[in-house]
Amino acid sequence: MQTARHESFDSSVPVISIHRSQERFFVVRQARRLTATGLLLLALVLSAFAAPVSAQDNTASVERAVQWLLTQQAEDGGFAGFSGESDSGATVDAVLALASARSAG
Repeated sequence: MQTARHESFDSSVPVISIHRSQERFFVVRQARRLTATGLLLLALVLSAFAAPVSAQDNTASVERAVQWLLTQQAEDGGFAGFSGESDSGATVDAVLALASARSAG
């Protein structure tokens, strides 16, 4: 019959190494947070000084698009879908496009 041997381990060694690895992990995590926060603040500051985009004058393009869209209208007043016949979805899309073009000038 075998007897169990008890070996004594110095419990302070593993505790110190675990503590140091947790400390390293904490430092790396804090550095990442600070970097992310710094980049976010930099982006906010730079966006505050950015010039707003001015609206483009494209009334001629809109007018040509409206004229083309009106040529696509079927005799029944609807607009053809993929089937080639008037389709309610395509008609709604065309009406919304015409309304948007009117509000654009």
